[in-house]
Amino acid sequence: MRSRTRIGLWRIVAAVLLATGVQAGATATATAAAACASDNWNPWRVEADRELNEYGYTYEFRRSSNNELEWRDTTQSTFHGVGTDHVPMWGSPSAIRNRDGRVVVFITTDWYGSGHGAIYYKFETFPGSRDWSGWVSLGGVGNSNPEATQNHDGRIEVFVRGTDNLIYHRWQDLNYNWVPANGWASFGGAFADSLVRSESGRNRSDGKIVIKARSDNCYENSKWQYTPGGDWYPPTWWYQGGFVG
Repeated sequence: MRSRTRIGLWRIVAAVLLATGVQAGATATATAAAACASDNWNPWRVEADRELNEYGYTYEFRRSSNNELEWRDTTQSTFHGVGTDHVPMWGSPSAIRNRDGRVVVFITTDWYGSGHGAIYYKFETFPGSRDWSGWVSLGGVGNSNPEATQNHDGRIEVFVRGTDNLIYHRWQDLNYNWVPANGWASFGGAFADSLVRSESGRNRSDGKIVIKARSDNCYENSKWQYTPGGDWYPPTWWYQGGFVG
């Protein structure tokens, strides 16, 4: 198992089926994914995620054998559950520290064993507490891992992929509210599978988040913030070329 940090690393991210269940879109997704099945494009595939808490201790999160979230402080040898509100999950979690110092962890739920569900998250009750809130829903219908990253000012932004093969995102405002309030905003595109990579705006010298995704023709595309925490450029996607299938 390979750990992840956010200091200058491109992370694997996660793609998620969102919005209404578009059966045709899901079928097309599976077909395209099979055509771009190479692991070489994302050598950092992992089944767990790590994040530092406020005091510099590393938290590690993973999906347990009974398909629930479990975690440990890496000074400990064993994993244990995150609260008593047991929620079945699919795929891998994504953890990140909020700007108030509390660690937040995101999962894709899987209530019916179907490999998809809404995006949920938990957060520390206060920084470094090792105590966790109940689950909070971000909505959507996902069938892969959510991905959380940071803006230059520490606000969390989450990226997912929908049943229509488009990339979607939600982000925090300065009051910790999620925007858009009524759901997920679309980035457009036509993407082959669940692979997206991102670089945190908080750790880049220019303060901008950058994301990359593999299109349905197996080529790399990217998008970035025009200003730190601001609008995104280009309006569609920047075609970088380079077959990554």
